[in-house]
Order: sequence, then C-alpha cells, then structure tokens
Amino acid sequence: MPMPYESGAPRPSDSSSSDRDTDLPHRTGRVHIAARSRGADVTALGSLALHLPLGVASLAVVFTVSYALGRLTELPWWILLGCWVVSGALLFHGPCERLLARWLFGLRYPTPEEDGRLRPVWREVAARGGVDAHSYQLWIEESDEINAMAAAGHIVGVTSHSLRTLTPAQLGGVLAHELG
Repeated sequence: MPMPYESGAPRPSDSSSSDRDTDLPHRTGRVHIAARSRGADVTALGSLALHLPLGVASLAVVFTVSYALGRLTELPWWILLGCWVVSGALLFHGPCERLLARWLFGLRYPTPEEDGRLRPVWREVAARGGVDAHSYQLWIEESDEINAMAAAGHIVGVTSHSLRTLTPAQLGGVLAHELG
C-alpha cells in the first residue's frame, strides 16, 4: 500500500494521475494560523466600491420607511433605523447564523459518517489558507448538484451529492472556493 503524499516530500514517480486526483495531500507538522490576514487587494476594493451605491440606496429606503412609520406611529424614526442596523449585526451572531442556516438555507448538520469524510478535508483546506478550521461550522445541503456555499459569517455548507461523489482533492477545491 503506497504511503500518502505529504507536502514537502517528493511524489513517487510511479504514481498515476488518478492517484493524485483522489487524495488530498496532508500537511505534516504544525499548522500556522495567520496572526494577521493579508491586506485587501484591488479586486476586493473594487467590488466594495461597486456595492457601495447599493448599500447607500438600501440605507436611504430604510431611512425613508423608518421616518414615515415613525410619523405614523409616533415612534422615533431612529429606533426603527436602529432595528435595521441591529438585524444586520445579528447575522454574525452564532445562534442567529444557525437559525438562518437551518430555516432559510435548508442546511443540516452532517451525520457522523459525513463528518468523518468532510472534517479532514476541511482541516487541510483551512490549514493551507492559514485560518482556524474551528472558526467555521460545516453544514450539509440535501441536493443532487455539486455545489457549496458560505452563509452568514461562519457557516460553510456543501451539498450531499458533492460529499458523496467528489474525491477528497475535488472536495477540497470546492471548500477552498468557499473559504476564499
């Protein structure tokens, strides 16, 4: 039985391309979590700039509705606007994230068998990305498609079909996309 490929060690020359496609090489030694993430790149800043007008328009609509409702109900308009701001912050609160994952996105916790297949691949992907794998929760979406999703702030979901059919290396690629 061939030894699994470990990063830093040369790959044996007799391994076929199918061997490389089925195993996600595991790192050996310590996993280094980046103390400080790299800065924002031009693409991220450009994307933020493109979304800024939509955010300002959304704020204007909520302000207008809050002001109108405030005049009708005699509530201060800033309370209604504050509720909108707080609702956005709640998206990153753990219990609210889990509620959204289950009810809005239709995700479920992985079974022990699914977790046994998913967790090692996720740990490897997170280690390569320099982030703590335990900062995220892994969820499953019942679907016959190959897909994954990142929801709210700390949830990564993968379809059950992806988990059943993809090799560890392919599954790692799908999860790495969501981590990115």
